[in-house]
Amino acid sequence: MNRKSILIVGVILLIIGSVSAYEIWKVHKPSSLFWHNGFKYAQANTINLNSTMKAFPADESKVNAIHIDATNSDIVVTTGAKFEINLTYYSPKQSEKVLSVSFKSDTLTIKQNNTVNDQTIFSLGEPASKITIVIPDKSPIKSVYASNQYGNLTFKNLNQIPSISANNENGIITFNTVSATSANISAQNEDMLMYRVTFDQATFQNISGDIEVEDSKILLGGKIINQTGDIYIKDTGLPPYYLMTTNGDKEISREQIANKTTKARADLCIRNETGDISIN
Repeated sequence: MNRKSILIVGVILLIIGSVSAYEIWKVHKPSSLFWHNGFKYAQANTINLNSTMKAFPADESKVNAIHIDATNSDIVVTTGAKFEINLTYYSPKQSEKVLSVSFKSDTLTIKQNNTVNDQTIFSLGEPASKITIVIPDKSPIKSVYASNQYGNLTFKNLNQIPSISANNENGIITFNTVSATSANISAQNEDMLMYRVTFDQATFQNISGDIEVEDSKILLGGKIINQTGDIYIKDTGLPPYYLMTTNGDKEISREQIANKTTKARADLCIRNETGDISIN
């Protein structure tokens, strides 16, 4: 058999294996396909990292900042009775190396490793993993930073956090029932959804996606900037604001028009390049 024939047979076998794995995945969700010398199938593994994190400080009150860095994951940050870090991921076997956790200079760093035991972990139809971080209700956390690519990022039921920063590419950012002194949120290629949030200072920036703010309060000022997508603001308290759009329509309700002012006097700048602005 010549080299060309061997290559053709190899390609055919790869296609057959991939199709078979895909059919198994459709039937046996939650699961995923992963690549390790060809497509293979794996169901979800779940690890509660509290019992295995040697880096976690014995005194949880020493954690003043949380830094999260992930790719191809859904991330959820919420509150509860105690600190928890739970990981659900797709792999043929359990490995705590999927996530590294370190503590240094009052900062808890949670970093995802998508390559474990020479396997490149990715998913078909589902993110490769889900990371849930639970912060105690009365924790002295001063700042939370999260960066994610190719997965959704959700903050919910967080109260009185001094500083929240989040950056997400190719995934939805959702804030639901969150209050903070300062919020700096950026997104790319997906929507940004703000429901029942209260921020003193807020910066929302998006590229290629909508920005929605509903039933919320921005108390002192900031910026809401979009490049390609609409801006919807509904039932939300705003400080004196200035708005402009380069290529799009503007709609302001009678109740909201009173706080509209000039650029020089505005505390909040609302700007859109290509898309509509609606404030109701």
